Amino acid sequence: MSRSQDINGFLRRLIEGGEARRHVCHVEELRAREARYAEITLDPRLQAALARRGISRLYTHQAEAISHVREGKNVVVVTGTASGKTLCYWVPIAESLLADPLATALAIYPTKALAQDQFRGLEA
Repeated sequence: MSRSQDINGFLRRLIEGGEARRHVCHVEELRAREARYAEITLDPRLQAALARRGISRLYTHQAEAISHVREGKNVVVVTGTASGKTLCYWVPIAESLLADPLATALAIYPTKALAQDQFRGLEA
């Protein structure tokens, strides 16, 4: 059984009845959208590192966030799970570290598990 079938079955049971039904006020299925990509110039070393991870281009929200960070602006990014939010801040950090070997960065995460997961990704 696929994950989408699992989710659809769960939602159907939730909507059709039972005690949980009274807590559901709205259900809406949103269609998938085509990914949108943007052109952005990156340090060739960083571009090569991303390519080794299978990332050949960045999504529009990533490029926009990176551009704002480069301009010294504060940025908040809200997108779905696994949409690449991490690159919105790690790319500018990596750029700073590549430009200045004495630069430092401090990343603070709300959980140890998330910190370890992010570190593994960065290390790769």
